[in-house]
Amino acid sequence: MGVGGPAIPTPHAQVYVNGDDVTEQSPYPWAEGGIISTAADLDRFLVALFQGRLLPRARQRLLFEVPSVPGAVTNTKYCFGTESCFSAGGLMRYRLPSGEHAWGKTGSRPGWDNGFFATRDLRHRVVYSLNPTGRGSDLDHVKAIVGAALAD
Repeated sequence: MGVGGPAIPTPHAQVYVNGDDVTEQSPYPWAEGGIISTAADLDRFLVALFQGRLLPRARQRLLFEVPSVPGAVTNTKYCFGTESCFSAGGLMRYRLPSGEHAWGKTGSRPGWDNGFFATRDLRHRVVYSLNPTGRGSDLDHVKAIVGAALAD
């Protein structure tokens, strides 16, 4: 919750679910790290994180280290494909059609699906925000956005 309450500072997008305005921030138990930000802010964060300006070297290494966890390859609810996807540092790994990996983070709440992904060298990166379809998981849409934006 913001200092002044749940209102999001303007200007901002208006978001609706089933005709109801759900733009304001709400407390959700799974979103302790939820933030209000702009695409430009998320891009600056992404670049600083990948360049190692935010974490000590030992923790930075964990961002791109995916542990071998039994059963992880069957996690199709949160992962994009057929391989383990969550790094020890909390990033998601997504194999691009080129075989290269993109790394990033998704986030959602009613009315919003947001995230960022980049190749490790930051040669390709994308920050997105979309209004969910309301028909269940929108990972296919996110995958299409990330795949198209980061394609060679």
